[in-house]
Amino acid sequence: MRNEKLFFCALLVFFFCLEISRGQNNGQTQVNVGVVTDVGTSYSEVAMLCINMSLDDFYSSRPQFQTRLVFNVGDSKSDVVGAATARSYTIFTCDILNPNFLGFNIFTALELIKNKQVKAILGPWTSMQAHFLIEIGQKTRVPIVSYSATSPSLTSLRSPYFFRATYEDSSQVNAIKAIINLFGWREVVPVYIDNTFGEGIMPRLTDALQDINVRIPYRSVIALNATDHEISVELLKMMTMPTRVFIVHMLSSLASRVFIKAKEIGLMKPGYVWILTNGVTDDLSSISETGVEAMEGVLGIKTYIPKSKDLDKFRSRWKRRFPQMKLNVYGLWAYDATTALAIAIEEAGINNMTFSNVVDTGKNVSELETLGLSQFGPKLLQTLSIVHFKGLAGDFRFFSGQLQPSVFEIVNMIGTGEKSIGFWTEKNGLVKKLDHQPSSIDALSTWKYHLKQITWPGEADFVPKGWEIPTNGKKLRIGVPKRIGFTDLVKVTRDPITNSTVVTGFCIDFFEAVIRAMPYDVSYEFIPFEKPDGKPAGNHNDLVHQVYLRRYDAVVGDTTILANRSSYVDFTLPFIKSGVGLIVPLKDEVKRDKFSFLKPLSIELWLTSLGFFFLVGITVWIIEHRVNPDFRGRGRFQASTIFWFAFSTMVFAPRERVLSFWARALVVTWYFVVLVLTQSYTASLASLLTSQQLNPTITSMSSLLDKGETVGYQRTSFILGKLKETGFRQSSLVPFDTAEECNALLKKGPKKGGVSAAFLGTPYVRLFLGQYCNTYKMVEEPFNVDGFGFVFPIGSPLVADVSRAILRVAESPKAMELEHAWFKKKEQSCPDPVTNPDSNPSVTSIQLGVRSFEFLFGFVSVVCALALGKFILYFLWKRPRENSLWREFHQPDPDSYINVENNNNAIHPRDRDFELRSLSTWKYHLKPIKWPGEVEVIPKGWEIPTNSKKLRIGVSKRNGYTDLMKVTRDHITNSSHINPIANKPVITTWSLPSKYDAVVGDTTILANSSSYVDFTFPVIKSGVGLIALLEDQVKRDNISFLKPLTWKLWMTSFFFFFLIGFTVWVVEHRVNPDFRGPPEYQASTIFWFAFSTMVFAPRPHPVTTADPNPSISSRQLGVDSFWVLFLIAFLMCVFTLGKFTFFFVKANQDNSLWQEFHKPDEISYINNVEKCPCLLNEEAPVEDVVNPPADDIHQDPREQL
Repeated sequence: MRNEKLFFCALLVFFFCLEISRGQNNGQTQVNVGVVTDVGTSYSEVAMLCINMSLDDFYSSRPQFQTRLVFNVGDSKSDVVGAATARSYTIFTCDILNPNFLGFNIFTALELIKNKQVKAILGPWTSMQAHFLIEIGQKTRVPIVSYSATSPSLTSLRSPYFFRATYEDSSQVNAIKAIINLFGWREVVPVYIDNTFGEGIMPRLTDALQDINVRIPYRSVIALNATDHEISVELLKMMTMPTRVFIVHMLSSLASRVFIKAKEIGLMKPGYVWILTNGVTDDLSSISETGVEAMEGVLGIKTYIPKSKDLDKFRSRWKRRFPQMKLNVYGLWAYDATTALAIAIEEAGINNMTFSNVVDTGKNVSELETLGLSQFGPKLLQTLSIVHFKGLAGDFRFFSGQLQPSVFEIVNMIGTGEKSIGFWTEKNGLVKKLDHQPSSIDALSTWKYHLKQITWPGEADFVPKGWEIPTNGKKLRIGVPKRIGFTDLVKVTRDPITNSTVVTGFCIDFFEAVIRAMPYDVSYEFIPFEKPDGKPAGNHNDLVHQVYLRRYDAVVGDTTILANRSSYVDFTLPFIKSGVGLIVPLKDEVKRDKFSFLKPLSIELWLTSLGFFFLVGITVWIIEHRVNPDFRGRGRFQASTIFWFAFSTMVFAPRERVLSFWARALVVTWYFVVLVLTQSYTASLASLLTSQQLNPTITSMSSLLDKGETVGYQRTSFILGKLKETGFRQSSLVPFDTAEECNALLKKGPKKGGVSAAFLGTPYVRLFLGQYCNTYKMVEEPFNVDGFGFVFPIGSPLVADVSRAILRVAESPKAMELEHAWFKKKEQSCPDPVTNPDSNPSVTSIQLGVRSFEFLFGFVSVVCALALGKFILYFLWKRPRENSLWREFHQPDPDSYINVENNNNAIHPRDRDFELRSLSTWKYHLKPIKWPGEVEVIPKGWEIPTNSKKLRIGVSKRNGYTDLMKVTRDHITNSSHINPIANKPVITTWSLPSKYDAVVGDTTILANSSSYVDFTFPVIKSGVGLIALLEDQVKRDNISFLKPLTWKLWMTSFFFFFLIGFTVWVVEHRVNPDFRGPPEYQASTIFWFAFSTMVFAPRPHPVTTADPNPSISSRQLGVDSFWVLFLIAFLMCVFTLGKFTFFFVKANQDNSLWQEFHKPDEISYINNVEKCPCLLNEEAPVEDVVNPPADDIHQDPREQL
């Protein structure tokens, strides 16, 4: 009551001043202008004083202007409706120092227009009040100019008569977005006042955060008149949630109370982030010191007021005249709005400044309908729209009826004040100083490149990560699958003593390693997805569905990342590569049949070898026939001798002695050829018979479909749906749970109720193949999936952090350690037959059976039967009837030429889900819906507008490997053509203001890169491989037969051959007539003896590395490998025959060559010594040779000679 009296006294004084000042304005037009404000409030007083000073400065500097503004004040009484309908009373105020100021008249807004016919209205103070006043201004064509109503909702009224001489609240959302994006926070919680001012910013703020994939999990709405208890309840609710980034948008009076309570509760500790809008930072002067201190470490967006000389002068005047009042940005805007209105009214002129009535006042109409229309309004609207000047708050110009900011200041609350840490500009984003250029985006730049040092809440020296598991919150409930088979991945057991659940396996160990790699602690517990009886509660789809239903906070296990699952849950990046492998039995392609012994050599080599056997045999027979009685006799006997000698060289054991020099040279050469042939044949046959050539029985999935084969699949896997989509019938699909069941089905085969092949995920394939050695093989990977991932609810902030931790673990030695611990232990115990041959093979893989040689045994049996049969028949036919069979058998055959010529000559012969359950759809909850456009599919809810900007996608310009990404330029149109490897690109979004919206190309997902960009799931599997040059160490050329031994060994061997031969010759020369004779004969004997020992020497088996999958032709030996040997043998034959023929023809020109050929060579030393071949076959002790009995001297013709 006392205040009202003082107020009215002041009005009387100002009324007096008004009457005095009127005399000074003769000749100038007074224009009524309304001011609607909350009279009596501190902010209203500051604004009114600034309006007063604006008029004083404006008209003092422009005395020639023909118009003078007369302000009539309407008191809104801090009420929404009061701005338009408050009761009226008249207040006159006057500034004695301002002779041009005519005064303030206080009325209601309706009275201002109806009675005072104001040409424009300044105000009101709040956005809610402005909503009503804008409607009145629109109906009456009276421009409304507000210097403090900032809500974006006012723009939706689309009134051309509303001018906002301030910044819209949504203009600062890009600066907020830049701060959040700079620090990489993924969730924020808006905290705003429950009115039009608070709600107005939310649509634009939500859109801006969605642009950078930031989620708003919760909104905290606080009423203007909320009690301290209600504020505490809301803050405690925020404290129990994981998000730690809060955006505060409310009036400064409420913000002060909120922060005081937040500090008491503990929401201003390290780890929390608070960001204020300019609704609070621009009005810090009205907040108490305690409230400002409670904001320690808070970031804020503040309206930037550029420095100028006029502003500095104005501040100095303000401090002198009003030292107890603090100037704020709203006062500056009120100052500039008044100046703009004065300029616009002056430029609009003074014509037609009346109101016209459009209704009959005599009728029963509302007061609003009797206001009339301002004839001056449209013209003033035009001049206001083009007003442009340099004001105290900066450049003043209306764009679409409001000011457009280009710069915001970023402040950090410290102590009882604020510190500027940078700026946000529309062009350069966040910068430390306005004259600084933005940091380069070519390299990763941290927040310190963009902002000055920041003091965080709780004086933390680290950037808050933006969220954490509340210490007073619950543990993460992590669901794990209950597996029946393949428990190396996940195994759930129960301790019989404590009844506690024990979860082990590769997936569990990898998850625990990921948790240890995260930058903060996460408390969790494993909950098996099982029924009370311990059996699995469902398949993987059912388990993932539990996360969607919020029964689990996450799922850890062998969960494959699939597109349909990702529609209702979020996956981390894959922690192990996966896919679907086709497993088929292996079959040994080497047919070990009765003709296996023929396969080491080709048919050409067999024929060539046989031909040379006969060639050598005939050549030796020809040379030895006349000098060696072993090669003489009847025609049939000589023919058999040729065959016998030829094939006996195969085993290096001919019965007949070779006496002539050139025959011996030929035989020695042929022995060497036969040695190489037999050793090569032995090696090739051994490799053929003992090495397995394991090839799959099925080579592709298409062959299974074509033949309609029965296949197996994992019962709880997604593979069933994939197989049905491919074309497999349900009747041809057989489920299994364990590796043992899969093995049993594959062994049975389709004919016995089994399967021809099985489909398994690649991690299961590794376990399966490691368990069953050399039995099965993965021949194809028909379906590609992204791998195993951890499952979280959609929008969970854990997804990004866990994914980054997965990358860190995957790039560390820990990943290899886990793989060796769970996968390699089976692979090492069951080695791969190609990369790691079995050191302890089973007996059946080495032993050869009779079946492999039954043809040879059969052939020998036939020959034996023929020979024995012929002998028995001939024996029974020729024997005398009077002798017994046994006695006659022991008698010599008198008809045999052999018995006649050689009585003692003996010939010795030698010898391898179930259907996917889908997530319950909307059809279980709603009846059929008819969508717009009569579409049958559910609209996805969003799409990229065709009229919007295109995504700026960066691609790498490669110099090599252009099959992955190739950029070419059309020489005619100069346009770029890009040929990527895949239709679905890898897209990464830069976390800082960037040149591109995404990147497509051969971009590898790395842990350090994921700290500042987001990656999609991989579109192609990748890794680092070690590439080495392949070189065939075995050169199979025409001298391959020499390569088993080094040249030094060859030379050493030859030397020792000659050394041993020479030594034996020296020792035996005097006691053994075989080592005596003409020099030529003795030299040939030395060579013959030396090389004949070669066939009795121990032969090491060659060590070779066989082709793991050789074909039959790769094991066969061809003529090309031995043509040099055959050539040498052929030349020896030609030379020997040529020499013999030359001397034979020369010595027998007068006689018949054929008859002479069958006669002994009379001048041959051998024929003179060897009279009886049988004597040479007798083995006598050395003593008998050295000291023979007296009666044997005359019987041995060799001794007589």
